[in-house]
Amino acid sequence: MNKWAGLLLLLSLPVMADDTWLVGTVRSYHIERKDYNEANYGIGVETKSWMAGTYVNSYDRQTVYGGILLPLADIGPAHIRYCICAFTGYKEQTGLAVTPVPLPVIAFEGRDWGVNIIATPVVFALQVKRRF
Repeated sequence: MNKWAGLLLLLSLPVMADDTWLVGTVRSYHIERKDYNEANYGIGVETKSWMAGTYVNSYDRQTVYGGILLPLADIGPAHIRYCICAFTGYKEQTGLAVTPVPLPVIAFEGRDWGVNIIATPVVFALQVKRRF
C-alpha cells in the first residue's frame, strides 16, 4: 500500500458512521481479452455516501480512488448506486494524473458481509466487504 492510500484510510477513521464497510477489491474481468492484470487486490472504506481506497489496477499500477455514492434504487438486498469517482494510476491511458470516472455500482449487502459489482462497458470489477 502506498503512503497516500494509508493516509487516506487513516484520515477516514474519525468520520466513519455505523454503516461503514471495510472493502477488499479482488477481481476484474475485461470484455476485450488482452494481457490485463485481473487480480486487482486492494483495500478501502465505504459508507452510504462515499468510498475510498487503493488497489493494483489492470496495468499493474497502484491506484488510489475516492468517490461520492449517489443512491438510485434499492431492490431487496441490492442497492443500485452511481459513483462519481476519481482514480490515480491511469496517466498513460488518459494523460491525466487523476482521472474522473462515473461508475455504476450494484451492492448486495447482508447484515455483516456484502459484495459490490462495478460494471462499465469494458470491464466488470468485484469487491467483497465486511461491515464494522
